[in-house]
Amino acid sequence: MYRINPLMRDVLITTDEAIFHAPTKQQVDPRAIQNSIIVAEERFIRPAICDDFYESLVSLKNTDVTDANKA
Repeated sequence: MYRINPLMRDVLITTDEAIFHAPTKQQVDPRAIQNSIIVAEERFIRPAICDDFYESLVSLKNTDVTDANKA
């Protein structure tokens, strides 16, 4: 369902996830919201949960899934 993160940095919320959960039936261009995701994470999420916890979540979220770690 989701593609690999197209942003130039690791984030918690990917463009596909944002579009999938958006309250719209229209086609949304992922490029239109890419920068907004980064800004939202930097302005609201990171300060709310502290830098270390944010970085920990981002590293867990952006792990390459292989047969060895799929479970």
